[in-house]
Amino acid sequence: MSVDPAVRSVQKSLRLWAAIRIGYGVVAIARPDVMFKVLRMPEHPDARGFNAFLGSRDIVVGLFSLRARDPQRIADAILLNQANEVIDSVVIAQELRAGRRGDIFSVVGVVFNAYGWLTWIKARKALR
Repeated sequence: MSVDPAVRSVQKSLRLWAAIRIGYGVVAIARPDVMFKVLRMPEHPDARGFNAFLGSRDIVVGLFSLRARDPQRIADAILLNQANEVIDSVVIAQELRAGRRGDIFSVVGVVFNAYGWLTWIKARKALR
């Protein structure tokens, strides 16, 4: 049985984002010092805990996305990824509102969040 090219494209996006999410999650939990260095942030217990929280969330979403094969699971994985983008948008907006501007955290956060939104909107349209 042949897989619809639109479905194949969405599955490819899910796998790519799953790899990114799982990679971030593993590093955030196992090597938080690396996250601080990459984001050029001073080490702080609150930031470490927050990164671990988001990292564990991303591992779960990534694993779910990798397992999405049938149409309902694919739709669920897209919705779950979009829900993460909502959470991330709120976090980024709060950071920007608090005066954070132009640092690597803000720039990377905005770019990844925007790319995520575009990916999942495009995926939803492809599956119509």
